[in-house]
Amino acid sequence: MASNAHADNYLQWTFQNATFSDGAKLTGSFTEDTTTAKIINFDVTTTSGTLSGFTYNPFTATTSTDDTATHSNIGWALGANAIDFANSSPGFSSPYLTLLFQNTLLSSNVSNSIVTDSGGGAPGTASYECNNCTAVRWVVSGDIFSRSVSAVPEAGEWAMMLLGLPLVGWVVRRKQAAMHIAIA
Repeated sequence: MASNAHADNYLQWTFQNATFSDGAKLTGSFTEDTTTAKIINFDVTTTSGTLSGFTYNPFTATTSTDDTATHSNIGWALGANAIDFANSSPGFSSPYLTLLFQNTLLSSNVSNSIVTDSGGGAPGTASYECNNCTAVRWVVSGDIFSRSVSAVPEAGEWAMMLLGLPLVGWVVRRKQAAMHIAIA
């Protein structure tokens, strides 16, 4: 289980007015642990346009913010102000969404512009979504806004709480039954 020692270092970033070159929209949010620079939760949706819409979340996609990682298809490092979301369904390698931002993702209660391009740029110079890069749509407008959030329990923590609650109830009930027997 993860420690909540860094609870004050979680930032939720929400997309605002993000639009692609084909008129499709980018909505949703992601939560980052600023201590580790890792995305801990995300729910990002793109609508249909020249590409089909897709919802990137922990069940459908993986994400990376590692500035030492190299993007597998085009060979550029993400950098400290970029995020890559990729479809994780077995047998599928597309779509994926690469977002670059004007500033690093470390401050709370700030707006951060998405690096945009009207098309024709090279991957690594602006934000885009593509289908194995055979079809690309560029982000042409948008920002993200951050706010501090509390830590969200991981699935294992939820399981422990759900299993522990009935156990506590059983112990209390057993003690009450033992007290009734002792009184009688």
